[in-house]
Amino acid sequence: MAEIKFAKLHGAGNDFVLIEEFSLSGAVNYLDLAQSLANRRTAVGFDQMMVVTKNSAAASGYGYLIFNSDGSRAQQCGNGARAVAWWLIHRHGLSAPFELASPAGIVKVSQTASGQIGVSLGKPEFLPGKIPMLGASAALRYQTKVADQIVEFSALSLGNPHATILVPSVADAEVERTGAALQCHSDFPERINVGFCQVVSKTYAKLRVYERGAGETLACGSGACAAAINLIRLGLTERSITLALPGGELDVSWPSDDANVVLSGPVVHVFDGRLTH
Repeated sequence: MAEIKFAKLHGAGNDFVLIEEFSLSGAVNYLDLAQSLANRRTAVGFDQMMVVTKNSAAASGYGYLIFNSDGSRAQQCGNGARAVAWWLIHRHGLSAPFELASPAGIVKVSQTASGQIGVSLGKPEFLPGKIPMLGASAALRYQTKVADQIVEFSALSLGNPHATILVPSVADAEVERTGAALQCHSDFPERINVGFCQVVSKTYAKLRVYERGAGETLACGSGACAAAINLIRLGLTERSITLALPGGELDVSWPSDDANVVLSGPVVHVFDGRLTH
């Protein structure tokens, strides 16, 4: 049995277990570890497990891996990236700006005077083959049949796939039923994260996200970015907006169509722990 140190953090309620790979005394099966830690009644519980790594691809020398609560791998996690950045700033003395190596590429980290952590998640991909989504030509909106209804959505990739459905009220949205059905639809060979978005004003929207491998979460950073980008492309909002999720608010900026999207918001360190595995 090996002892593993971990930390629990969250960003707007989107919660993470964070582990340093370089602090481990031996090899660990991360899939098994994620599944054993994910249960909120019998273990720690989390939306994603973030494994901080040493990675020379980033100038900082650090990177991260992402595991969903069902043990599956993810390519990107905006709030998880912000949690890793907070950890490296507060526990390893890094000063923003710096870069992190993610499974989806290099992520640039910034920090505001008030301490909020921002991450640049790169440029969105809209071509169906890049999302990936089968059997469609590029469009602002798509339609498909799920759960005995026709659903209209916009789609893109930020290293991980996202669909955004516009709804009159997020409170009344069928997140569990429609989200679960769409995320595993045969059009999406790698599954897809599904956001349900209500536009309130040109600078404010409400969002709920059903994440692949985790179900509905209190917040989803890359999902917030995807929703904001889709709203901007549809002409419904300005290029910098605030999204209210069940766990709190996140700010997203997409300055131009050829620019990187930037996600910012709070990060809270909840506690540190030790476990045997």
